[in-house]
Amino acid sequence: MENKEKQAEQMWGNTEQYKEFKDKNLTNQQLLNSGEQLMQIFKEIGKLKDLNPEAKEVQDKIQELKTFITNHYYTCTNETLKALGEMYITDAFKVNIDRAGGEGTAQYTHKAINAYLKQQEVEITLDEETNTVLAYIDNKQVGECVYVTTKEEINIVHTEVDEDYQGKGIAGKLVDRVITYAEEQNKRIVADCSYAKNRIEKRNQNK
Repeated sequence: MENKEKQAEQMWGNTEQYKEFKDKNLTNQQLLNSGEQLMQIFKEIGKLKDLNPEAKEVQDKIQELKTFITNHYYTCTNETLKALGEMYITDAFKVNIDRAGGEGTAQYTHKAINAYLKQQEVEITLDEETNTVLAYIDNKQVGECVYVTTKEEINIVHTEVDEDYQGKGIAGKLVDRVITYAEEQNKRIVADCSYAKNRIEKRNQNK
């Protein structure tokens, strides 16, 4: 355990993730327990290897993996998850992951993480003719924000994200784009949409 900790410090000692991990002051038993739980997730991913890495069941497991890392080790951003995916296929990690989920699990997890990250790439477009801001993932429309514009203000009246894509921050991106547009037009931003109203209020409080 001590050698692994020294190796981790050499590799990641200067990162925010490592500092966050050290601040948790986990005991050896806690690390052992969380390590076993992590390997269980890889075991479950290994059972899905016959599926397309983009399949919902697989992507749900990658989300579970990401959430587990955040809850037990450090905040796992998409950037962090990408780096972990690359590490999983190196010899130092591959052996244990394949032992948990079967041969090829590390490589499959790497592919599934890349698929997850691709699905997280949100394209936001604003259409002045229809007064809408649309969100696309992999060329599929997954959300919209509708606004009404007058001479002095822009009013956000509706924000919606497809159920399968909720909880990924897409609604916030849509509203933020309308706010930026209002600023560009030198107009006041208001909202009848309750979600947008709350986001605007929080944004103003943080200024």
